[in-house]
Amino acid sequence: LVQMGRCHEKLGSEEAQRAYRRVVQEYPDQTDMATEARVRLTALEAAATRSTAAGVVIREVAYGGRPAPDARQVVYTDWTTSDITIRDIRAGKLRRVTTTGTQVNPIQYGMDAVFSPDGEYVAFEWHHPNAKSYFDLRVAPADGSEPPRVVYDTTGFYVMGPSWSWDGKHIAIARYPASTLFRTITDDSRTDLLWVSVDDGSAQVLSTYALSGYRGLSHSPDDRFIVHEVYIKADSVQSDIYVTATDGGGSWPIVEHPASDRL
Repeated sequence: LVQMGRCHEKLGSEEAQRAYRRVVQEYPDQTDMATEARVRLTALEAAATRSTAAGVVIREVAYGGRPAPDARQVVYTDWTTSDITIRDIRAGKLRRVTTTGTQVNPIQYGMDAVFSPDGEYVAFEWHHPNAKSYFDLRVAPADGSEPPRVVYDTTGFYVMGPSWSWDGKHIAIARYPASTLFRTITDDSRTDLLWVSVDDGSAQVLSTYALSGYRGLSHSPDDRFIVHEVYIKADSVQSDIYVTATDGGGSWPIVEHPASDRL
């Protein structure tokens, strides 16, 4: 029963208190076990009281992660290994989506991982060495049953911010030439908004903007539109909110203001 209580504690289950309570009530003659159960039970009851009084309790589960649709897992970059990693929030267990990350030359790492709407897959950017900065868009099963596959190869470009369509068939990403600097205007500076097929990797350029760099992408519930941020002035954080049609019908601003508008 004590061992069961310990396990249920790690799972965050109220069954832990029931197990400890049985030990205290039914086996008081087993002094060591009864004492441990009583100490753990007191601690759990005190924590429950604090939690009720606080209303909302916050605890850190990952740095920069995004939750799965069922909120039981979070996917993030574990910078101790530079790999894309999934953490089971309740059990605290880790599962590596990638296994080739490294922080020494040649540097390889994943970023901006996000679950598919059904929680079955993870999309992310992967950086690995080349003559220029090199990212590609990859997708992997969340359960680790298959290795990641390259969905879209973007040699010579930065790619940022994958956003799944709600039907799970497309991923929107922003790209800009690796030869340009963030939020600058040069002869080859630009940002393209791409809609990439998860099935065959074919990509459609939905809209193009003058400055390099982007923040934020999100699909509408019916997948007809993508809302995103666009940098407006060179060497400035000023940005506006735009909508782009996924059928190729164009792009237009919905929030225009001198401030740095955030999605």
